[in-house]
Amino acid sequence: MPLRMILAVTGIFTTVLLSYFGVSSGLTGHVCNRTEERNFTRSVLQYRYCRYYRSCGFWGWSRCARYYSCSTYSLEYDSFNVTVQYCCEGWSAGANATNTSSCDIPVCAEGCENNGECIAPDTCKCQPPYHGPTCNETYDPCQINTELAVGYERSTNNTNFTADPKCDSTLLRTWYEIGHSAIFHMPTTCPGSPACGTTGPVWVNTTNTSIQAGAMVTLEACVGSPDSCCESLLPVQIKNCTDFMVYYLSPTVTCPQAYCFEVAPCVDCNKTVCPDGYQYDFKAASCKDINECAVNNGGCSDICSNTIGSYHCECNEADFMLGCDVHTCQVFDPCQINTELTVGFERSTNNTNFTADPKCDSTLLRTWYKIGHSAIFHLPTTCPGSPACGTTGPIWVNTTNTSVPADAMVTLEACVGSTDSCCESLLPVQIKNCTEFMVYYLSPTVECPQAYCFEVTPCVDCNKTVCPDGYRYDSKTADCEDINECALNNGCCSDICINTNGSYHCKCKEAGFSLGIDGQTCQDIDECAVNNGNCSDVCSNTIGSYHCECTEAGFLLAGDGQTCQGL
Repeated sequence: MPLRMILAVTGIFTTVLLSYFGVSSGLTGHVCNRTEERNFTRSVLQYRYCRYYRSCGFWGWSRCARYYSCSTYSLEYDSFNVTVQYCCEGWSAGANATNTSSCDIPVCAEGCENNGECIAPDTCKCQPPYHGPTCNETYDPCQINTELAVGYERSTNNTNFTADPKCDSTLLRTWYEIGHSAIFHMPTTCPGSPACGTTGPVWVNTTNTSIQAGAMVTLEACVGSPDSCCESLLPVQIKNCTDFMVYYLSPTVTCPQAYCFEVAPCVDCNKTVCPDGYQYDFKAASCKDINECAVNNGGCSDICSNTIGSYHCECNEADFMLGCDVHTCQVFDPCQINTELTVGFERSTNNTNFTADPKCDSTLLRTWYKIGHSAIFHLPTTCPGSPACGTTGPIWVNTTNTSVPADAMVTLEACVGSTDSCCESLLPVQIKNCTEFMVYYLSPTVECPQAYCFEVTPCVDCNKTVCPDGYRYDSKTADCEDINECALNNGCCSDICINTNGSYHCKCKEAGFSLGIDGQTCQDIDECAVNNGNCSDVCSNTIGSYHCECTEAGFLLAGDGQTCQGL
């Protein structure tokens, strides 16, 4: 057979294979493509010349070789890069999906509780009074919310989106206070595109903007585009807090998409923006402290202490301390982890001066304190009188048993004195003998001025050496030694902890991860956030990596893994 016929047969066979292994175009909706390598075998018809013998020569006495055209089949192995369709992340075609189904079913990985409905990837539409990512929260958003400062940039009149287009894809999923008046702030008619500083303005298609005081409603907001006023939907919950409105907002799916808000007719109402830990009080027209401990105990596993503009967690039991999340109490050895409390004449029973700057321990953190550099009992055991220890409320221990065996721990009741009594009230004090020094578990006093008394005699000069941060005093060498922060809980590092002299730092061992803002937790790097990962079409970020994809049929990734080129 001529060579051109062989090539023609091979070409037809290859075309059939490409048709079989090529782009699947049955799925519709939220469809993504990826490139896969498919291996296969094929039977190839090979043509050659076969030899045979026949009589020849004088009288046919000789044997001569002759040739004729023949063919055989052989197996060949080959592979093709093919484009395969699948439902994009966050979307499904259902349990009984076929290759012609539509990827239009949103997926909420954590589910939607209390009759909530999943209407977008990981976005639940909740039924009041429930709210939150999975519709399982019931706290009052009028008390706990985040203030979102809005102005012209989110107005429907802002059609400038080229310089810095608004995008809410990284918006935290929580309650936001908009403005300082109880009016409906979202536009209720299509703002067009561009508007609100973006080409994807989010608005609410409703005529019912009247929400009774204290009531909560759930609406579906339209996400616009240059081609449609309502290309997709996002749930929005709204509560009327009488003096203002709060909105439960979810992050948008892509950029540029952003929520529209109008604050008219209250022109100057948004000028006061409260700092973190505060919220605006309309009656007082000023910022007031938020009591974070009022909701879920501030996330603390034990004690939550609210402070002005903030809060902190504490552990009530002496053999517990806060873990890496500063919210959970865990067991530890106070001889290894403690806070050094420098004491001297100001806490001595001989200090009767309390008028200039009276000592007060009402803000003392509830934890273990190291006193001095020797294993002696430092609390006075007889009534010091009042004033003493720089206060009118000195704290001492009414006991004669000051012998605490090595490595032992005792619990005593300390007397809180006053000008009228040596023991007006009691406070628990735990003491542990760490062989070379003593540690004391102290609680904050009830009021001021009340303070703990400590004596460092007979070790007169033992408290002169104060080690810098990252070091602790070694009584054997009479010098400061480095603290290995990595020895406890891996220094709170989620990956690698590296101890250094006087400090330490965390490190991520795998490529594609970097330390977060806490300097301890390794977080995935979103390579797609910078220049689209250099992908010419779609960039898909994954945990620890990323990859490029081609969304159009008939296009495959080139050898650089970034550029889409036609077949």
